[in-house]
Amino acid sequence: MEGPSKKGEWCAMWPLPLVSMLGVAGTGLFSMSSGVFMDEMIREFGWSRTEFSSAMTAYVIVGLIGLPILGRAIDRFGSRAVALAGLLPTVAGMSLLGLTNGNVWQWRFFILIQALGILIISVPVWITAVIARFRASRGLAIAVALAGTGLGSATWPILAAFYVEHFGWRLAFPALALSWAVLTVPLTLLFFHDSGRRTVSAISAITTPKPPIGPVLLSRTFLCLAASGGLFIGASYGLLMHFVPILRWSGHDLATSAMIAGVTGVCTILGRILTGFLLDLLPTRWLGMCVFLLPIGTSLLLLQAGSVLPAALAAAILLGLSTGAETDILTYIAARRFDQAVFGSIYSVIQSVFAGMSVGGSIVAGALFDVNNSYAPVLTAVIPLALLGAVFLALVPPAGDPPLKRGADDDAVSGKPALSPK
Repeated sequence: MEGPSKKGEWCAMWPLPLVSMLGVAGTGLFSMSSGVFMDEMIREFGWSRTEFSSAMTAYVIVGLIGLPILGRAIDRFGSRAVALAGLLPTVAGMSLLGLTNGNVWQWRFFILIQALGILIISVPVWITAVIARFRASRGLAIAVALAGTGLGSATWPILAAFYVEHFGWRLAFPALALSWAVLTVPLTLLFFHDSGRRTVSAISAITTPKPPIGPVLLSRTFLCLAASGGLFIGASYGLLMHFVPILRWSGHDLATSAMIAGVTGVCTILGRILTGFLLDLLPTRWLGMCVFLLPIGTSLLLLQAGSVLPAALAAAILLGLSTGAETDILTYIAARRFDQAVFGSIYSVIQSVFAGMSVGGSIVAGALFDVNNSYAPVLTAVIPLALLGAVFLALVPPAGDPPLKRGADDDAVSGKPALSPK
């Protein structure tokens, strides 16, 4: 018996990916706007870029420890319960950053608190719900939900710059958090449901033992996906989190830099939606390899002509398209290959790797600038990292079963048959 058609799924559940998009956008409240706050706080407190960025190690610690636990909580209690539990801590943690007094250790502690809030509303919470309910149009639904990263990239730097210029950086933190919450909280309450009505089977699933995830974490598919995504994200998010400072280093003022960073966000959304369509039409592996090479163009443009506005805009477009498409591709492969009963746990582990690499990329970028007083070494380092990411994606083993259609090059690592895209 066939399930709902693509049109039927969207008619019945269209609010879910859109609310998930807002939720995903909230995960980048600080990371996507940190470049705007960086120069202001460094100027006031006399910090180095390394000191400012080192606080981001809190995301690594929280992610490595907390994301696997979060994944188990999602699999046990459902995405809706977890998301609702995380909304208030996210707003409170972001607002707390405005109380920083110049002590670096206090700053690191506040970032740790903020990271704990972000953990509870992190990407696996929103994506697991979408994957659980969409099948025929899963690729597009994932793309719409993950477009929240692009929405955040486009919105948070511009809003942060506006709030900083009009209210100062201290009030900009709570203003940014409330700007997100005023839409997300009511829409989550109304429309974010990870399943239909609780049936007997759905209730019993909570107490049913879950399959072990150890063999999955040691599989070649998981290791290659984690390595390829980690390398790419380390490079691209190092660029993304320092993009405003890189543009200012190139000679652009704050307003222009924020505007260019906003273009990156818009293109991230376009990259996600376009990739959602292409995943159902083209071989996933080759599409992903092409995407992983795009940050090389960003680096070369900024190195050669970063002070020229058209070149900076072109660099922003390439960076946005690549960061938009990359997560779609990795999530799509993971959703098709891993057992849905433990998908939240597996995807959370992958996300912990990605979180660690994204923060690591930002810290290394800040350290390289402090040592060289230039972002040129950062832009140069992106090139080999992006190449290695493409290589590891190419090493993902081919599907065990013949694909049902182009782009569905998936097997079930759990040992179960691959899910049909129809």
